Amino acid sequence: MGNWPVNDLLDLRKLSIKLVALLALTTGQRVQTISLIRLVNVKFVMNCVQIAITDRIKTSKPGKSLMLDLPKFSNPQLCVVLCLEHYIERTFSFRKESNSEFLLVSTRAPHGVVSTQTINRNTERCSTPKN
Repeated sequence: MGNWPVNDLLDLRKLSIKLVALLALTTGQRVQTISLIRLVNVKFVMNCVQIAITDRIKTSKPGKSLMLDLPKFSNPQLCVVLCLEHYIERTFSFRKESNSEFLLVSTRAPHGVVSTQTINRNTERCSTPKN
């Protein structure tokens, strides 16, 4: 990913793959947890992003939500915050159509919510040499 073009030059599929990989690497969370990120729970604060996972997940305690704090990374090519900002901007136009409240949406019409299998496949694609 470090040798991929800047986020502006990536097509939406590669940008999605990059975002999923960076989220997995920086948070260490399971695919199920990444799939439950809701757009309303993503807050950009100074030099970081705060993401609240409000849904119940396998490892959560009753009544407690998980909070992920992701700092900006010095290398813009590998910064999850910049990648996330760009992804949200790029997917904004078709989020209205799909009425999706979740962060990750399909790169093909009708742009619905992606499954955990798709997220898992994206993380595998990023780890293989021929993306």
